[in-house]
Amino acid sequence: MICVQEALKDILHYTAGSLTLSHLPLHLCGISIFMVTWHAFKPNKLNSEFIYALTLPGAIIALACPDWTQYPLLHFSSVNSFTMHTWLIMYVVIQLYAGTLIPNFKNLKYTFVFTLLLMIPIYFINKVWDTNFFFINTPSPGSPSVVLYDLFGNGFVLSYIIICLILWILMYLPWRHYENKGNIVHPELS
Repeated sequence: MICVQEALKDILHYTAGSLTLSHLPLHLCGISIFMVTWHAFKPNKLNSEFIYALTLPGAIIALACPDWTQYPLLHFSSVNSFTMHTWLIMYVVIQLYAGTLIPNFKNLKYTFVFTLLLMIPIYFINKVWDTNFFFINTPSPGSPSVVLYDLFGNGFVLSYIIICLILWILMYLPWRHYENKGNIVHPELS
């Protein structure tokens, strides 16, 4: 359903003549759409930790600090953005509740390396195409990252890493006993 909604969004923008490079799914939540889909069919260490460590908090932050507020509340872009981020959160929460996703801090290194490797080309894509995927070239207007930008200038991206590390410690603490006891629902993820 998430992929269908993403495709429908692009088809509608194309039909309306408003499809731009910024509609490519290269934001964190756009990449999360594919990671969630991949996880639904073949969960592994990378996609499991990615959807827990990045998709879940990223979608929550996107809903708390939306960057699509230039549209009216009932505009297609607003409805699509609110529902898409809600689907992403719901998928992860359902997997956690069902026990089919058990976060493992030891596997977070895969997500960290994968994300850093993504951010390098995305930084240059942003420069060439004048886009702002991952909000790594400039912060999203009105978001808390504006404060970080005001404090650290272009170094605000490094503050993202520090914030992520603190957030991850808090997110993974409740799951520590599973790592120590080896209680993994999917043996292929261990």
